[in-house]
Amino acid sequence: MFRRFLYSLQRFMVGRNGFDRITKYLLIPYCVFVFLSTVLTKATHSVAVYITFEFLIYATLGYALFRVLSKNIDARRLECEKFDLFLEKLGRKKSSNNWNRPYTTYDYNDYNTYNPPKTQKPKKPKGDKNTIYVTCKNCKAVLRLKRRRGIHTAVCPKCGKDVKVISLT
Repeated sequence: MFRRFLYSLQRFMVGRNGFDRITKYLLIPYCVFVFLSTVLTKATHSVAVYITFEFLIYATLGYALFRVLSKNIDARRLECEKFDLFLEKLGRKKSSNNWNRPYTTYDYNDYNTYNPPKTQKPKKPKGDKNTIYVTCKNCKAVLRLKRRRGIHTAVCPKCGKDVKVISLT
């Protein structure tokens, strides 16, 4: 039942802005307003102070909820860029972490900024007891050889270099 709720929540959030930088920074004044509301209301016993801080608390929370549920992702992205410029003027450096950026299709379709993943070393497949897999140090080709005990050399069919094969079993 809980999984069904999570799946329905995921379907609901598709196409919405979600939790971004500005929403994260809105939680700071929210916590400050809650703290000041409790302290000043207890100290002054004033209804006006209580109502003022309750309005600030709900306005901050409402704006954060509006940003999370907004479907106008491009407008929220522009707001985030302006917010980043504001933070840079305050002296905070822009983070290079890509998790902090809002996600848009423009980010994935911009071929100038997209960095393809680095090529990984080929994974050696699992072999049976009679085969051994060795990687050529020159061209990174994976060689499939018959397992023989001892130290042997094999010729890489791709680059023609000798590959040293050590098999203890």
